[in-house]
Amino acid sequence: MRIFLVRHGQTELNREARFRGMSDARLNNSGIKEAVSAANIVGEEKISAIHASRVRRAVETAQIISETTGAEVFLDEGFLDVDYGGWQGLTVEEVRKTFGDEALRVWRKEPLSFVFPHGDRMRDVHERVKSAIMRLISDYPEENVCVVTHLAILKVAFISMFDLPGGWFWKLEIENGSVSSVLHLVNEGFVLETWNRSK
Repeated sequence: MRIFLVRHGQTELNREARFRGMSDARLNNSGIKEAVSAANIVGEEKISAIHASRVRRAVETAQIISETTGAEVFLDEGFLDVDYGGWQGLTVEEVRKTFGDEALRVWRKEPLSFVFPHGDRMRDVHERVKSAIMRLISDYPEENVCVVTHLAILKVAFISMFDLPGGWFWKLEIENGSVSSVLHLVNEGFVLETWNRSK
């Protein structure tokens, strides 16, 4: 089966480089255009279903893709964004002022072990995303499914699928509205087809 991994379109929080998490920001004009572009890419194949984070920016992107593909949107807690807790809505500089340099240093050094203050444990996020991907493989054998989610979740998904060290979290470039496709073969596992594609 094939999984199309879509990062939602841009919001003003993206433009301001803030930790977004559970913030229910809408797509801005650029984000709507990016979602349409993603829909055109995903629409090149027959899609059985769209699984999306319930956060508004992901839902709006998924709905635009649904209009093009005709596939139904299912809100999926497995692909919900990270709860950044006390960091949510802040820029990196604001985090530094409030929580100190050491917190940022640990986040940079060990992203998949980090625990956000009053927020998610990244180990739990990793397990949640891994379970969600395996569930899709079980539910949609030999089909194409689209996942609309967030930057951090896509990074964790990539690390999980290809069993990579946590340091890969900082190596992956994933633009708003981009589409990546991963093929899952029963006896071989995951095969990367495209990454960070946009029109």
